[in-house]
Amino acid sequence: MTAPLGVRSRALWVGDETRDAAIARSIGHTHRFWLPELAGRAVPEKPPFFYLLVALSNRFFGLSPAATRLPSILLSAAAVVAAAIIARRLFSPRAGALAAAILATTYLFVVNAHDVIVDVALTAEVVIGVALFFRASRLAGHPRWGPSFGLAAGAALLTKGFVGPALLLALTVPFWFLAPERPPLSRAVSAGAMLFPCVALAGWAGALAAGGGLAAVGKSLLVHQLGRFVGMAGQEYSHHNAPVFFYVAALPGILFPWSMTLPTAIVDAVRRRGVERTLAAGIGLALVFLSIAGTKRTVYFLPVVPIVAVFTAGWIDRQLTTPLRSIAMPLRLQAGAIGVAAALVPLVPALADRRLTTAELVVVGSVGVLAAALFIAARDSRALVVTSLVLAIGSLVLLDRFSLPRLKRDEATAAFFARVSRRVPSGGRLYAFRLNEDVLGRACLDLPISPRPEDEAPGLEQSLRAPDSFVLAEPRKITRVPQLAAELDPIETGVAGSRPVGLYARRENRVPDTYLK
Repeated sequence: MTAPLGVRSRALWVGDETRDAAIARSIGHTHRFWLPELAGRAVPEKPPFFYLLVALSNRFFGLSPAATRLPSILLSAAAVVAAAIIARRLFSPRAGALAAAILATTYLFVVNAHDVIVDVALTAEVVIGVALFFRASRLAGHPRWGPSFGLAAGAALLTKGFVGPALLLALTVPFWFLAPERPPLSRAVSAGAMLFPCVALAGWAGALAAGGGLAAVGKSLLVHQLGRFVGMAGQEYSHHNAPVFFYVAALPGILFPWSMTLPTAIVDAVRRRGVERTLAAGIGLALVFLSIAGTKRTVYFLPVVPIVAVFTAGWIDRQLTTPLRSIAMPLRLQAGAIGVAAALVPLVPALADRRLTTAELVVVGSVGVLAAALFIAARDSRALVVTSLVLAIGSLVLLDRFSLPRLKRDEATAAFFARVSRRVPSGGRLYAFRLNEDVLGRACLDLPISPRPEDEAPGLEQSLRAPDSFVLAEPRKITRVPQLAAELDPIETGVAGSRPVGLYARRENRVPDTYLK
């Protein structure tokens, strides 16, 4: 029910989404799915599986934003269902319903679940892999990594590399290590669980070698996969380096509003023996693994969020084990606070865009007050659960229909590329000089001519000697090269994302303004 929300409320914003969408569109044009490309240049840092899914969606349903986001919609829906299945299997049917509602209203999941980014696919593959681990364990009577788990691990590897299988192991190994009767690994690990990821890795490495030789294999596996983990300096991802406490400090925001329950839930889980403590151990191990990695972004924590939702749902379910007993006032007050926070989620985009209006504050604030009153008035668990589910769905509808349509984040970007489209003739040549890949992706999506990347000033100068030749670049990167600054004039200037960008041409090749008429 909630998966399609947000898809039509906004365009593809400059960022990872435009970059990944442009890579997928390039795959659809070239049919070389084994080596992702952006504007004709190989992008070997991530495997091609997610890009291939988006390319297939564009092939069958067109090039609209909705078609481009369709794989993410289906994958996020699968993640919600898988989280509900895990909670139902570990705790109860009510916990399954709560897990779905909690995941669908957790801030990090809500704002990313429909984006065209590889982390959405990785999230679905991780939570499905954990669900398959529990299924195999139930059938075997002890913790077991079966062939189906291996398939999920292989898909995760082909989506984002080694981090996928690593997160799957971090979330499942505690169930084997803390098991009352720990079986030997020879019984716990099937041949398929090891075979499928190895086959996926061999296929990916072989595709890289076929498309770009051993240099592409080394750049992808060593520079990008290992380099991102150790925080290799001097690379394009170096600006994502962050201290070890980055995720711990970010947890209250990225797990909002359900982060309010975590302190009490974690303390209870540590004190008790059972599945809650093991889930907490798995989440903690995944948190440590991500914190050790050199490069960090909040979206990298997204694959762990469904398991956090399962853990939270199990704790809430245990608080409600006596269905019709009167609920203590502290629990009702806590639920009321969560209700207010969940209702305020739709205000986050407006606050980020600094365009919060009085109408938004009044409407959303009224919903929050009503939610708090309903929670505090709830006398038994039935009323509490029904109120939770109503608020969970209502807050998403409010976000989709009321808040996101007011977010005008990339209006300036669209206007700039519209002016560029009018300036560059259909038979002209367009280059990109050291352009940020997110901006380059948006240019490939918006412009009738895809820019050709050119990072060397002498080569660019020679290319621009031809008539009707133009280059997109950030002004600061042009001024740093005196040779280019002396020969190029800006024709259009604007903003793409948060970056000043200009369209340049040689002075003698400038298109007169009368051309536009």
